[in-house]
Amino acid sequence: MSHGRKSKIKLKIRTMEVLWKTKPELVEAEITRMKDEEGRTSPRFQLRTTASKNIIKNMNQRDLKILKEAGEEMAKTGNSEEHKRR
Repeated sequence: MSHGRKSKIKLKIRTMEVLWKTKPELVEAEITRMKDEEGRTSPRFQLRTTASKNIIKNMNQRDLKILKEAGEEMAKTGNSEEHKRR
């Protein structure tokens, strides 16, 4: 109960999550590359974090800034209705 005060809960969004939500095709392409070139045998979902880290590591400053801004917007507005239904 908030006892008359408005809740100021701030949603914490990780950069990897922003990347997955905004550019899933990049993450999927990196997972495919890891499986084909590196011979990874883990399920695709388990490779998602590693693939996201690889992409973020190789991003330029402009793209990182765009991801950060998208993350700030997601934190401000909260999860989408589609995400809440899961």
